[in-house]
Amino acid sequence: MDGDIELEITSGARRGNYSVRVVHAPSGGETSSKIRLDVDAILARISDLEATVLASAVSARRTIPISEQPLHDVGEKMFNALFTGAVKGTYRASLGAAQNSGHPLRVVLRLGAPELVALPWEMLYDRETESYLCHELPLLRRVPAADYSYRPLAVEPPLRILGVVPAVRDLPALDTEAEKANLSTALAEPIAAGLIELRWVPNATWDGIQSALLDGPWHVVHFIGHGDYDVVRQEGLLALESATGRSSMVESSRLLQLLREAEPTPRLVVLNSCSSGESGKEDLFSGTAAALVRGGISAVAAMQFTVTDSAAIAFSRGFYGALAHGRDIDRAANSGRRSIMGLGTFEWVTPVLYVRGDATRLFNLGGATSGAGPIPPAPKSPPIGHEREEPRKLALYERALSSLGEKHYPTAISLLGEVLALDAEFRDAAALLAGARQSQEFVDIYYAARQAQNVGEWGAAAQGFKRIQDDPDFQDAGPRRESCERRQRLADLGKMMWQRAEMGDWRSVLALHRDLLALDPSATDPSGLVSRAHKEIIYAMARKAERSGRLTEAVGGYKEVVRIDPGFRDAMSRLRRYRPFAE
Repeated sequence: MDGDIELEITSGARRGNYSVRVVHAPSGGETSSKIRLDVDAILARISDLEATVLASAVSARRTIPISEQPLHDVGEKMFNALFTGAVKGTYRASLGAAQNSGHPLRVVLRLGAPELVALPWEMLYDRETESYLCHELPLLRRVPAADYSYRPLAVEPPLRILGVVPAVRDLPALDTEAEKANLSTALAEPIAAGLIELRWVPNATWDGIQSALLDGPWHVVHFIGHGDYDVVRQEGLLALESATGRSSMVESSRLLQLLREAEPTPRLVVLNSCSSGESGKEDLFSGTAAALVRGGISAVAAMQFTVTDSAAIAFSRGFYGALAHGRDIDRAANSGRRSIMGLGTFEWVTPVLYVRGDATRLFNLGGATSGAGPIPPAPKSPPIGHEREEPRKLALYERALSSLGEKHYPTAISLLGEVLALDAEFRDAAALLAGARQSQEFVDIYYAARQAQNVGEWGAAAQGFKRIQDDPDFQDAGPRRESCERRQRLADLGKMMWQRAEMGDWRSVLALHRDLLALDPSATDPSGLVSRAHKEIIYAMARKAERSGRLTEAVGGYKEVVRIDPGFRDAMSRLRRYRPFAE
């Protein structure tokens, strides 16, 4: 969007060192800066920050200004790290350009390093304007995934919301009826106006939710319950009901498959669970929210901290009210934050918005024709014979086209297979099926390459990215290939240095290290090999001079070795032995 300042933050050579690049800005230019951000120090304070936010919901503490200091400190530190040098200049210029154009600026973050996803960017605090960015500007996190370029979905009101509140007895109790009443109360006005329809899943088991999703279309799924994060599997979890009433923890990957039971897949998911916005520090997409967006959900609003009932109600009221009045998802999230601000707490920092691609207008209300519109269901009672087959083929074909447009290739492949089973010559179904299979193959190659990259298998990763780098859906494949090839070369050079060291070929060690520095000027000395190579070479030259009777030269060499490392071999004893003769 023209009013976006989009910032891409990627890892540097060492943890804590990052590069910030302005991808787009209203003021123009693609500036960049190198920054230093102590991520570990901020992550160590997350629990304290959450306690500060929750404590602000207690009325007796709202009047104590010092209670907000942790938010100020972390928010200002993150702002100063992000907006520094030329990037800061572009940001200030973009504020002015947006103001002159009459369109508010929006801050978009592409977080290219896994540990950055866990940081509370919603706390960014600008000391110069004495304000949090979230108070003044929409802020969203763009998940790096193939851009679906969704058109807004044409919706004839009401906007249909499916509510899910699992009642599990082995986790902290939820008053499910009160939770339902709270959301119903928050949405009372748009419901009464016919803008929103809210229905609840009677039994929030896997089967119960699957059955409810079939009774679509559903535009939004709203989950209220318990979330967790599996640090071993690096994946977000949500607690559904089991048949026995106990919790059934469902991974984000399985939850995504469940949501695809609805046709069309819901564009928006709202997660009012304790840890649904939390992401793993090793996998960029491990958190439930980010994983759902990567898998194809247009947008997910989640909570990065535990949220109180009053704040959850306020957010829902402002958020859904704005959506019902045609606001884009990022503006709606800001409306939800403002509703929380009315409570006088700091919990406006808790909601996190993840989006996929550039589209933030999810719905065109009122039956607008700019979107694809709901997918027509297959007829329930088709006539007999050819007349029965033709409508079904057409419905399957149209659903397949929609799935292709959303890049849900497995669904498209299945639907096109059904079409061709009914009619092997139907339209261009065969060509579309071949294209869908090719596209799915590329998706599989991409994520296999990403996995190889994550575990340091640079050669395999580079080979995978090379195969798909010319496909416009994978614009980051080329840069990733180059990065992996460079990392592979660095690894190969490091291995060769060790091999030469084992052979005692210390001059080759130094030559290889020069090649290493040419690729990476910040490369460290692998386990002291370079330092040892210098000492070995100087020591060998001193021994050679000693054997040739050039004692002054030998003493100079031994002195240099002792200066670097007094305990190296027998340099000290030889220096003591020959220094009197040399002098």
